[in-house]
Amino acid sequence: MPSAVTYTVQKLEQDLGVPLFDRSGHRARLTPAGVELLREGRHLLRAAGDFPDAPPSVTGGYQPSTRENTDLAQVDGVVRAAAANLNATCLRLVQKSGDGASS
Repeated sequence: MPSAVTYTVQKLEQDLGVPLFDRSGHRARLTPAGVELLREGRHLLRAAGDFPDAPPSVTGGYQPSTRENTDLAQVDGVVRAAAANLNATCLRLVQKSGDGASS
């Protein structure tokens, strides 16, 4: 039975209609199509990594994270507002001491 990686690569090759690996030798080697897919994939991953830093005019207003300063009495309201307005919400709560240090 092929591994999950082998199955996924074979499925990708089938979906694309081109072989990505030459499996004729002892070791699989990338075909020209595989090299191009790898190059483009790396480019896309770099672009995706840069996306959170893009200005709102580029991202269509998407903001992957935000920082809110609030006192502890208001946390419940902030959490409820975030949960009501977002499909996937991840909150990181950091308590700061009077001198600004995180605890």
